[in-house]
Amino acid sequence: KQAEADTLLADFSVEAEDTTIIDDNGGNGLELETEYGYYTILSTETGEVKDTSEKVIGRTLGATSHNYVWEEYTIGESGVLYDVWGTDENNVYAVGGVRINDTTYGVIHWDGTEWTPIADAGGYAIYGFGEDDIWVAGGRVYHYDGNSWNRKDPSGSVLHENVIYTCLWGTSSENLYFGNQGGKIVHWDGRRGKLADVQASESFRDIYGLDANNIYAVTGALFSQLSELYYFDGYIWKLLAIGTPNPTGDELQSPFYTVWGYSNIIYFAGPILYRLANNKLRMEGRIGKNNVHGIAGTILNNIFAVGTRRSISHYNGVDWYTFEDLIVTGITLEHVWVTNNAAVAVGWDGVVSKIVVLKKDK
Repeated sequence: KQAEADTLLADFSVEAEDTTIIDDNGGNGLELETEYGYYTILSTETGEVKDTSEKVIGRTLGATSHNYVWEEYTIGESGVLYDVWGTDENNVYAVGGVRINDTTYGVIHWDGTEWTPIADAGGYAIYGFGEDDIWVAGGRVYHYDGNSWNRKDPSGSVLHENVIYTCLWGTSSENLYFGNQGGKIVHWDGRRGKLADVQASESFRDIYGLDANNIYAVTGALFSQLSELYYFDGYIWKLLAIGTPNPTGDELQSPFYTVWGYSNIIYFAGPILYRLANNKLRMEGRIGKNNVHGIAGTILNNIFAVGTRRSISHYNGVDWYTFEDLIVTGITLEHVWVTNNAAVAVGWDGVVSKIVVLKKDK
C-alpha cells in the first residue's frame, strides 16, 4: 500500500510454503525514497476477512551521486588487461598480460597508491572471496591462497582439458563456474571439475549469479552471428534469450558481452543494454552511443558500465550518466569492479594496457 492505493501483490493458500514476494509495481518499478506499507489478510474462499496482520513499512533507496574524479594509468610497454576484482578500493587485482622490462606479468596489484606487477599467472578472468582466496582463469587456472599462486588444472583434468576460459563466477571456492571459448561451462566443487550440461553456439563472455540457484551467462563475439543468454536454476541450464545482428520478432541485438545483477534484476549488454526482472525483459537502449563490454555495481542505484572509446557510465537509480570527458577513440575498457565509493576499469588501446580509477568526489 502506498498512500491510499491498495494493490494485491500475491494470493496464496494457507498451506503454501515460505515464498518471496517481489513488488515491482507491475513492472514499472517503485518510486525513489518512498515509504511503502505491506500487510496480509486471511480470508475465506468466499472473500470473508478473518484476520489482518500489522503493517510492515519499507523505504526505497534514493539516487546516488554522479560526481566522481578519475585518474588514468598506463602500465608497461605493451599489453592488455581483461578483468579486475578486489576486496576493497585499496586492494585490487587486474589480469591479462603486461610487458614490463622484458618480463610479462599476468597479474598486477593496486594498493590504493600504485600498481605493481606481482605474478605471471595471467588470464581472461578473475574472481575471489577474500584476500587469501582468489581465482584467475584463462589458458590455465590459478588459485591464490594469500602466499602464492598455485595451478589447479593438472594435465588430464577436466579443468585442463577445457581451457581457454573467458569468465568465472561462484559462491565459494567449492562452488565455481568457468565459461570457456568453446561455449562450455565447467563446475568446480573444490576438488575436481565437471562439465555442465550446456553447449553454447559461441564463446562465453561473462557469467554472474545472484546466488547458487540463480546464475546467468552470456555468449557472443564482435563478429558473431549469434549471442545467447543462459540461466541456471540450480539444476539445469536454460536458454533464455537469443541475439542476432539483425533482430526480428523476439530476437535481441547481438553481441552480448557482459551480465550483472542484484536482487531480482539482471542487466546484460553489448551494443544495447537489456534489463530482466521477474521474467520480464525490457530494452534500456544504448548507453552513451558506445558498446558496453563490462557492467558491475554494488546495488541497484550504483552501477557502472564500461566499453569502447574509454566510455564509463554510471547509473544512480534514476538515469545513466556518461562521463564525456573520458571519451577517447581507440581505447576499450573490458571490465569494471565497483565499491560504494570507487570504481576500477581496465582495458587497452591496442598496444598498451589502460586503467581508470574513479573515486567519489567528496
